[in-house]
Amino acid sequence: MISFSLKDILDAREERWLRRLELSKRGALLTLTLNIPGPDKNPPRWNEVHELAAGEIKDALKGHIIYIDERKTPGGLESHFVTDMSPLELKRYAVSFEENHPIGRLLDADVMDGKGNQIDRKSLGLSSRRCLCCDKEAKVCSREKRHSIEEIFSRAEHMISKLDSARDAKTRETALRRY
Repeated sequence: MISFSLKDILDAREERWLRRLELSKRGALLTLTLNIPGPDKNPPRWNEVHELAAGEIKDALKGHIIYIDERKTPGGLESHFVTDMSPLELKRYAVSFEENHPIGRLLDADVMDGKGNQIDRKSLGLSSRRCLCCDKEAKVCSREKRHSIEEIFSRAEHMISKLDSARDAKTRETALRRY
């Protein structure tokens, strides 16, 4: 396990914000990160999940992506997709991805317009994201520290295990169809 200091993680977040502002000048920007509790923001299994989700976004946005920037930082993996889509259309896609993907609640798919303005769920008339553990508003639970890091991590690991099982079943099904 590689742990970085809080300063390293906060510096990485600041660098991500500055990078996003710069990239958003090229077009509507979708930034994919994971909500990883605790000091280790690069656990191998979680990095695999990020790469899986980033690959699915690349496939879904094929033909609309102008530029891709991917990085590994003390704050975790980041994938930035500059697109030719309208910011609201891109945000609708991002929200749908977060809400419908088996591990969507672990993902952050943030969108900026070409002027560096954050496009949030309220822009689409949607409510805030729900908590991973209790289904209340995530920001409130986070601010009030309603759940321990261990509880959040356990819930997240359970979601990843279910994804692994589903992927294994799909792989077996595909293999069986070939024979």
